[in-house]
Amino acid sequence: MTIFYSFLLNFALVLVGYLTIGSLNTAILLAKWIKKDDIRNYHSANAGATNSIRTYGKTFGITVFFIDLLKVYLPTLILSILINQFFKNFATTYFISPQALALGIIIGHIYPIYFQFKGGKGVACTIGLFLSINLILALSAILIFIIVVLIFRMVSLASLLSILLVAILTFIPWMTQGILGFYFNNLTLNNSFINLSNYWYVSGIITIFATFLVWFSHRSNLKRIIQKSERKIRLFKK
Repeated sequence: MTIFYSFLLNFALVLVGYLTIGSLNTAILLAKWIKKDDIRNYHSANAGATNSIRTYGKTFGITVFFIDLLKVYLPTLILSILINQFFKNFATTYFISPQALALGIIIGHIYPIYFQFKGGKGVACTIGLFLSINLILALSAILIFIIVVLIFRMVSLASLLSILLVAILTFIPWMTQGILGFYFNNLTLNNSFINLSNYWYVSGIITIFATFLVWFSHRSNLKRIIQKSERKIRLFKK
């Protein structure tokens, strides 16, 4: 029964994340507020940072990126603090993963209930999820993204590879139970690879779900990448 109740509690967090912060799409709201426009009417019709840059410029797009990242990271951080300060015994008995809230926010970002389920592709939000698990994961995603962009000049490919490769890294126990990760995951500090904390793998499972959503939302990009027709960016303007 304990596992069943833990599942219900974490599923409830997914729903809360989806129905609240997640479905409040940053690009759509900022475009309506500042530009009096709907970003989904332009280019890829995607309500995310990349299409924001194409449509309204770098300042607007970068702002969208960081807000999307923080709308996952900050609520997860706040929930982590609340759990560890006020509900630690309860959360130890019925394991609560703050990243369940993050997953709900990512789902809401991609399929916002308030905007006809047409949102972004979840890349910035997933980096926010990585940051809530371990700083090293977020930095790794950014580094991989930059390297792939420099080599292939495709933002979509860089996004997909960085998210996938870093999602795999979350299954290294230290990422969740080590000194940079334990306090976000309701786990006992333990840098040992042998004496693993209970539920150390949950964050990894959540990132796999998020990765699947990101890849699924990029299915048209994947098709163009395979067909070698995906749009490439110009890195250095002459």
